[in-house]
Amino acid sequence: MRHRARSFSRVILAALLITATTKNVGALTVYRLGGAVGIDAPTAGDYQVEEDSFTYIRDGWASYGDDDFGSFILVDPSLAFIAPTSLDEDENLTPLIEERGGSVKMHDGYGWHTDPALDLLFDDEETTGFPGDSSASGNVGLCSEFTEQGGGALTGLLGITDSRCRLIRFDLGGAFFISHIRFSPTPRRLNSFFPKAFRVGANDGNPLKKGDRDMQLRWTYTKEFFDWDLWTERLENTEPIVEIQLPPEPVQHLVFEAALGKWEIAEFEIFGTGAPPFANYVSKIIDLGGPASIGEFTWVGEQNEGVPVGLTVRSGTTPDPNTYWRETFRGSEISRFTATGEPLTRAAYFKLPLAQRAGVTQDKQHWDDWAPVFQFEDRRSELGTSRPHQFVQMKVDFQAVPGRAGSRLDYLQFAVTQPPMASGVTAEITPAVVEAGKSTLFSYRIAPDLSTGAGFNVIEIRTPRQPRVEEVMINDGVADWELIREDEGGLAVRIPKVDETNPVRSIEVVFEAEVFRFGTEFSGTVSDSDRPFEVPQRITPGNADDLIDSNTLRVGLKNTGQDVIGSLSLSSPVVTPNNDGANDQVVIQYDLINLDETGGSTAMLELYTLDGRLVTVLSKQAASSGRLPFTWDGTDGSGIALPPGVYLLRLRVDTDNDTSTALRAISVAY
Repeated sequence: MRHRARSFSRVILAALLITATTKNVGALTVYRLGGAVGIDAPTAGDYQVEEDSFTYIRDGWASYGDDDFGSFILVDPSLAFIAPTSLDEDENLTPLIEERGGSVKMHDGYGWHTDPALDLLFDDEETTGFPGDSSASGNVGLCSEFTEQGGGALTGLLGITDSRCRLIRFDLGGAFFISHIRFSPTPRRLNSFFPKAFRVGANDGNPLKKGDRDMQLRWTYTKEFFDWDLWTERLENTEPIVEIQLPPEPVQHLVFEAALGKWEIAEFEIFGTGAPPFANYVSKIIDLGGPASIGEFTWVGEQNEGVPVGLTVRSGTTPDPNTYWRETFRGSEISRFTATGEPLTRAAYFKLPLAQRAGVTQDKQHWDDWAPVFQFEDRRSELGTSRPHQFVQMKVDFQAVPGRAGSRLDYLQFAVTQPPMASGVTAEITPAVVEAGKSTLFSYRIAPDLSTGAGFNVIEIRTPRQPRVEEVMINDGVADWELIREDEGGLAVRIPKVDETNPVRSIEVVFEAEVFRFGTEFSGTVSDSDRPFEVPQRITPGNADDLIDSNTLRVGLKNTGQDVIGSLSLSSPVVTPNNDGANDQVVIQYDLINLDETGGSTAMLELYTLDGRLVTVLSKQAASSGRLPFTWDGTDGSGIALPPGVYLLRLRVDTDNDTSTALRAISVAY
C-alpha cells in the first residue's frame, strides 16, 4: 500500500491509466466543486479510460449552493472560483445596494420604511434631489440621541430634545470597508439648499454589539432601538459639497441624519475599497447516493498573507443536518415533534407561527460536527468521519483587511467509495496507558459490521514509530496473514477477505510500539487489495471487545509530570575520528516526552569543556515528541577535529513553559 503516500491527484491519475486496460475495479467517485473546465480535471475523455472505471462529478460553485442549506454571503459563485466580492474604489456603491441584497430606507418614528423619494439619491441625475423637508413623507421621526456609551447627554441634533430629523439608513447587504462618502444638492440650488447640520455614523451589523454604540434611535411606543457609532457631526456646516473620509472599519449600515429643513441631496455616493472583512460560502447538502467511505480532500486556491481562508467539511447520514424545536407552552418545555407526535421537519417548522418556533440545532445524532478548519497551505486533508456517511457539506469563510488583496478558492475535490468496505469498523487498543518511550506489546481489537459493504482484506495502523507485528488473530484463532509493511508510518497486514461470505466476529493485531506523547492515537483503515485505488475506510474507536474496557484508540502515559527528556544515550562514550572504521562517529539519541504539538519547542545539543566553556553547538532544531538521533564525527561543526580529551555533552530543550537539560560525558581520542 505504499502508493497511498503519493498525492491524491497522482493516485487518481495512476488509477485512470491503469484501469484503461482492466475491468471495473469498484465504485470510486470523484467530486469536484468549482474550477475551470479542463484544468487538471481527471475526466474520462482526458485519459481515454473505460467509462465504468470510475465516476467523475463536476459542477460549478453556484450549482452546489442552490438548496435550503446552501448560501453565499458576499461571494459570487458564478465564476470558476469563489472569492470575496471586491469593491472598486472608483465605483459608487449606492445604486448597487439593492441588487446586492441591501436596502435604502428612512425612519418615520415608527420604524424603517422604503419611499419612492429615496430613489432620487441614486438615480444618476443631478437635476433631481431628495428633499430635506417633510414633503417626501407624511411622518418624520425625532433626532437620534447620544447613549451613555457615546459620552454625551441626551441631546438632539440641534440641541433641542424634541427636534425632528431625516434619518436615512443604507444597508449594504453585508459588512464592507468604506473609504469615503460624497453628497451635494442639485446644481441650481448648490449655494443654498444643503444640510446645515448633520451626522454620519455606521453599524457593522454585529448583533453582539447592540446597545454598546454611540447613537441610539428608539421606536415610538416600543422598547426596540437601532444604534450606531458616530463618525462625523457637523452642527454648523457651510460646505454645499460634502466629502467625508471614513475610518477603515467594517460597515454594514451607513446612517445619515440631518435636521429637517430646506435642503436637498441630488446624489448620495458611497465608495468602498477591497474585499469585505468577512465573506462566506456554504454548499448545499451533497448526496453521495448511499453510505460511502469519504477520502482525502484536496483543493487549489490562493491565500494571501493576513487574509485567511477557513475551509471545513461535515458529513452525516440524513439529508437534513438540523433538529427543529417547537414551543409546547407547557412551562419551558420544547419538543422536536409536532402536536400529532410526528418528527418536526424543516417544512413543518417554518409553517409554525413565529411564537411556536423554538429554534434550530444541529442533529448530532446523525451528523458529525464541522471538522477543524483545514490548513489551507497544506492543499489536502482527511475528514476523519466516524463511519460511512451519505451526505456531505462544505463551508468556506473568507477574511480580509483594508489594503490587502483577498484570497480565493479555485476548486475543492474529494473521492468516495460507495458502497464502503463495511457498514462500520470499530476498534480499541490495550493497554491504554503505558510508560513513555518503552517498547510495549499492544493488542488492537477490531469488530467489523458487515451488514452492508464490499469487504476488505488489508488493515493499516498508524504508529508513532516503526512497530513490530507479532501476530494476527481472527475470531481468537491464529490467522493466515501477510506483512505488507512495518515502517515509521505504521504497519499494514493482509488477511483473508472479510465479507458477507466470510463473516468475522473479531480481528486482533498484536504488535510492539513505543509512545512518546500522551493521547497518541493509533488510527487505522481497512481496504481491499483487489481495489487498490478506492478510498480506504476509517476505523473508529469504540467497544470492539466486551472484555476490554478501553473503548479508545488513544494511549496515555504514566507519570505525565516527568521531565520532557526521557533519555539521552550514546552509541559509544568515545569517538575516534581517525578514519580507521572504528568509532569514527558516535550516534547521540534522545527521547522527548509529551511536548506540545503546536510547536515552539527547540532541542539543542551543545558541547562544553570540563570547566564549563562552550566549544560548539552540534545541532539546534524544532522539537517534537519522539526518539531523535544525531550523528557526530568529533569535529567542531566546521570540519575541524577537536583536540583529544573529555567533554560534556548537554541536551537542552526549551518549551513555552520551561527548560530541561541532560548531561553526558563523551571523549575524543586518536
